[in-house]
Amino acid sequence: MAAAQPVCYGNDITLSVNNPSESYSYKWYDPVGGESIHTGTSYTIEGIQQETTLTVKTVSENSCLSEGTDITAQVNELPGIPNATGASVCVGESVTLHADIDNGMEARWYDVVEGGESLSSQGDYSPVNLTVGSHTFYVSQYNTTTGCEGARTAVVATVKAAPVQPVVGDGARCGEGSVVLTVNNVPSSQAPTYQWFATAEGGTVLNEGASYATQSLTETTTYYVQAVEDGCISARTAVMATIHAIPSTPLAQNVARCGNGTVVINAEPADNCVCKWYDSQDVAIVSGLSNDDKTLTTSSLQLRLPA
Repeated sequence: MAAAQPVCYGNDITLSVNNPSESYSYKWYDPVGGESIHTGTSYTIEGIQQETTLTVKTVSENSCLSEGTDITAQVNELPGIPNATGASVCVGESVTLHADIDNGMEARWYDVVEGGESLSSQGDYSPVNLTVGSHTFYVSQYNTTTGCEGARTAVVATVKAAPVQPVVGDGARCGEGSVVLTVNNVPSSQAPTYQWFATAEGGTVLNEGASYATQSLTETTTYYVQAVEDGCISARTAVMATIHAIPSTPLAQNVARCGNGTVVINAEPADNCVCKWYDSQDVAIVSGLSNDDKTLTTSSLQLRLPA
């Protein structure tokens, strides 16, 4: 006489009389007895939480009651809240969120705490186009047999920024030896770790630190440095350690004069070089130079004889 389909826990359920007659009315009762709780061809239980049985009776035109018919409102349990795991990645990397889904269930992923469209039905979900920062998603379990969906649990995807790419000036020296290369933009606080390499990609870390003293070099060599912070790596910066060849000895001849006075000394440096003049104590001479520093005119020299 009356029927209803099972519903999910917490939903409303409507019990209805099948093929009701307009000549009769129908009264609903609690099976334990008492007064009628409702009159009509149907009765709705709001937010049902457990299986419930009601009795419905037909009332004739002369107010006679029929025998009662029991009808049971059946409730399907909701799936449990899944165990879910968030993830933390560096910007540019893919992120995968995971939920443990029971047998017979599907996942339902959302980007809102209530409502919204399901983003995925898989246990693993990889959102795309995430910016730096924390992003909260929500996942529930969905029973494919009963059509019931459980409560959602929050899952956080964190995208970390890459450290600032190092700024390094090229280093140089004259002749064979070590060249010191130094990062110029080291933050004043929470400085990252700087790693030095001989290759633009991959390779072995040669040194860690804001400065790197290379091995002894005989020729110009390019190195690469990257910043590492909280597991994230910057792009590498190329830096050149330049070895300048030591110029050949300039050509010069001894000169002399008779008596006191100045002396003019000429020297011819190697190609693309200039001359630097020093006295006998290796003190640089800065006056008396001319002809692009190729000529030195000494101050007045005097001969002093021992007493």
